[in-house]
Amino acid sequence: MLTAHRRLAVPLTILVISYLAGTIGLSADDWMRPEPASFHSRGMQLVAEIFPPASRQNQGTHALCYFYELGYPGTRWDVTPTLKWKAELANEHMPVEAIVSQDGWLVTLNEWYGAGQAHSLVVYDPRGRLVADWSGDRLFADPALRKIARDRMSMSSVWWNQHATYYFTRQHVLFVSVSADAVIRVDLAAGSYRVGLASAFLDYAVAAADANALTEIWKTSLRFSSITDVLAARAGR
Repeated sequence: MLTAHRRLAVPLTILVISYLAGTIGLSADDWMRPEPASFHSRGMQLVAEIFPPASRQNQGTHALCYFYELGYPGTRWDVTPTLKWKAELANEHMPVEAIVSQDGWLVTLNEWYGAGQAHSLVVYDPRGRLVADWSGDRLFADPALRKIARDRMSMSSVWWNQHATYYFTRQHVLFVSVSADAVIRVDLAAGSYRVGLASAFLDYAVAAADANALTEIWKTSLRFSSITDVLAARAGR
């Protein structure tokens, strides 16, 4: 397996501040080459299959997403997918992680080879259209997130969402609980966000108490096969 020892610079302002303060000892990262992966919603009704550039099913220069709606598998566990949309993503390499809401929003997290830098938090609507693309520099301008970034920095990355919890609400809001002191409230439709304590957001408690709102990073390796591969084989491509 090939391993890339690429060391991309973390946001300069954070690195300088942390170094001068003497608060961090940076650890090294080893990045394997990105491989195709899928991310699904709760219940697996919606699946985003993402292929890195210059890979099977993607001869382009950016990560490519095939977004499927799956039918009920029945007792035979049949796969009856419908392609909802297909589009290039903002990522030049591959998102590190992604989450999918039950109503079709896709949110990708971080860029391969350099988490917490470009494309740290990217929102796509249910039609695959890019709504917002926030870098680590933008997110870490907030004092609470800046402190978290200093504490979670490595040689190549800022692992700002390492211990995060995610909640999608029925009102097209995503909560990213990064720490006890920092919650990001993302208005998905508006493409905007705010950062604050959980208590600062009246709808956070409702989301946190809703088992269906809780969303995890449900990731599956597509190294060997995918829905996209199966459909291509059926079509004789």
